Amino acid sequence: MKIDRLFLVIAAIYILIGMALGSYMGMNQDFTHRTTHTHINLLGFVSMALFALVYRAWPAMQQSVLAKIHFFAYQAGALIMVTAIFLKYGGHAEENVYGPMFGGSEALLLAGMVAFLIGVLRAARD
Repeated sequence: MKIDRLFLVIAAIYILIGMALGSYMGMNQDFTHRTTHTHINLLGFVSMALFALVYRAWPAMQQSVLAKIHFFAYQAGALIMVTAIFLKYGGHAEENVYGPMFGGSEALLLAGMVAFLIGVLRAARD
């Protein structure tokens, strides 16, 4: 499957999860996980849907190693970040558990975004 389609499929999964969490919070009037909800929607749905559109607009970008680095680093980073936020703000774990997850996820997300930026810069000059 192409990177644009992978990003779009995963974005659709994230928005469903984000909406389900939002509905759960609303039904229970418990907004403990609002930060998790926000990050699921922004890191998961909005960012990945935009990545899908960019890769679709510049199909040659999908062929590079940078696209694969972007995809896998961003997927791992987003999943770990959302999990760490869930653990922290839900009071489900101590800082010694979720703390290191933040550093690792931020590094992965940053690496993915650097790969994406390089790919965009290369595509924009062609």
